[in-house]
Amino acid sequence: MKGNYFYVAVVALAWLILTAGFNLLPRSRVSTLEKRDLQRFPSFTLDSLADGSLTAAISSWYSDTEPYRDTLMELSMQFRHWEGLRLGEEHIEFLAGDKAVETQPEAEEELAGIPEELEEKQDSVKAVKAFDYADVEGEAEDIAKMSSSGIILVGSGENVRALMGFFGTENGGRKYAAAVNPYGEALGSGVNVWCMPIPTSAEFYWPEAAAKYTKRQWPVFNSIFSNLSDGVRPVDVYSVLAGHVDEPIYLRTDHHWSPLGAYYAAQEFARLAEVPFRDLSAYQADTVHRFVGSMYGYTQNAAVKRAPEDFVYYMPTEVEYTTTHINYELDEDFHVVSESHPYQGKYFFSFKDGSGAAYTTFMGGDIKQVKVETSTHNGRRLLVIKDSFGNALPGYLFYSFEEIHVADFRYFTKNVADFVDEHRITDVLFANNITNTCVPYTYSRFRKLLKPVDPADSGFSADTIPAAVKQRMLGRSYPEEGARIDWSDLRYLRLRYYDFNGQVRKGEMVCNKAIAADLLHIFKELFKARYELASVRLIDDFDGDDARSMAANNTSCFNYRTKTSGASLSAHALGLAVDINPLQNPYVKGEVVEPPEAVEFVDRSADFPHKITADDLCCKLFRARGFQWGGAWNTMKDYQHFEKK
Repeated sequence: MKGNYFYVAVVALAWLILTAGFNLLPRSRVSTLEKRDLQRFPSFTLDSLADGSLTAAISSWYSDTEPYRDTLMELSMQFRHWEGLRLGEEHIEFLAGDKAVETQPEAEEELAGIPEELEEKQDSVKAVKAFDYADVEGEAEDIAKMSSSGIILVGSGENVRALMGFFGTENGGRKYAAAVNPYGEALGSGVNVWCMPIPTSAEFYWPEAAAKYTKRQWPVFNSIFSNLSDGVRPVDVYSVLAGHVDEPIYLRTDHHWSPLGAYYAAQEFARLAEVPFRDLSAYQADTVHRFVGSMYGYTQNAAVKRAPEDFVYYMPTEVEYTTTHINYELDEDFHVVSESHPYQGKYFFSFKDGSGAAYTTFMGGDIKQVKVETSTHNGRRLLVIKDSFGNALPGYLFYSFEEIHVADFRYFTKNVADFVDEHRITDVLFANNITNTCVPYTYSRFRKLLKPVDPADSGFSADTIPAAVKQRMLGRSYPEEGARIDWSDLRYLRLRYYDFNGQVRKGEMVCNKAIAADLLHIFKELFKARYELASVRLIDDFDGDDARSMAANNTSCFNYRTKTSGASLSAHALGLAVDINPLQNPYVKGEVVEPPEAVEFVDRSADFPHKITADDLCCKLFRARGFQWGGAWNTMKDYQHFEKK
């Protein structure tokens, strides 16, 4: 019995020590391992207390800022590292745990046509069966999740290399070729269309002892090349890279190739395109030391973190160039909701030693469109349609083309045929890593990029607030000082609508960036249905006076003001509420009617045009996107009002 009391006392003491530590020790504020600032203690407001969001935010802050967070994470990673499986003397560690997909060998695929450089490695790259990416529906973020279940580590110490398994098929390659081929026909004989699939590191460094956990990539390359039409020319960088496998052509701690690998690929493309090309003596090399890339993020494995590498990139020194950026803003589903105005910036971004973001040296990342104008005046203009592997290519082609446009196929918003005509493009290069060539999302995006733009979608856009619009807003809808919302959190919308006379008009609106995509969708649908709106103007045209705007029957969104019924800020002050045709759809509370001119429309049992009801198209569209309708409130009615929490 005494032993039991002692055991209980020890457990209780340990629990008290842990509780005291988590509550009394300093909270963590930054995670070096995760490369991010941790959550801050939330600000108190009566609204957040009432709706429960304050307690949820405090709970999230508490769990995110545990004392010694990075130390505890390091211990956890080390335990997982010790649990890894090693095979023989090759130091192979499987990171997938029970998610590992052991591929089942089937009839060996034809090896004919494999480059000579890999003939001696045939045994280690035999075809093995897993699942067909071409039959997996999903977008880019899903691919990463699937692939991360097939990551292994090879080597040890400072030479550790993380490899991501490949599971694509020849059928996927055929579908990729079928998605690229229409460009050769659509763009015509005056435009050269090139196809450059890019192998991943697994093809060249995956150990024979673990061959059943991946598939070889060459059959997919062969399938792509043999199914391209006469209007699309292949760029075989597989064979080129196979001749340089003893050089650092791939990063060890990142899923991308290295800038050196991209150099050899660009060299082969320039040779085929018959354009000038300069060797590395015409470049300045720069290095980000102690780089640990994306494979650490995927695996959270201590061995990867402890094997940093040099990220060496090359900048051209004997050519002049200017770079223009258009940044994209994405919603939570990775869809583009707005574009910035074009601005001049850098092509090569610099990062400090130890930065895990070094691969974004090129253009600063993927979520943008980039144009590079060079001093190479040869009449050749290139459009690169790429994924992130393609980011490292264009910097080697400044000596080769007078203009280079770079577009990520996942985010590009233009019709490619129209873009080629507008910019007098002479060459289009598809540069995608081999995994993306085997994914249905890629095929659907390629088809979409070649489709004509729906006329009903033109005239609708979302941008950051232009300087001229800021001038209109400042001191009217946006206060001179003290605003609780920053300019960067607002978006300027351009819309089209039908007025009460059935005429098409141009409208403008400012809203919170969180609902910009929602509003574009809603107003596009209203336009297609010829739904009538009396006016869609910035409330600044009425000097920020809500009463004047309502009296003019103006549809609007952002206005930094208090609620009609109190002193607290309105949802309009955060750009999260929209008022539609306010004259026919007034605010009503007791004897108060806003606008006063709307008294005749208070009786909602009466039948009159432009009345919003629960069955009205406008109401249905807003509710479908998660907005609340003021006409359904109990203590008051605000028939014009839709807001999103």
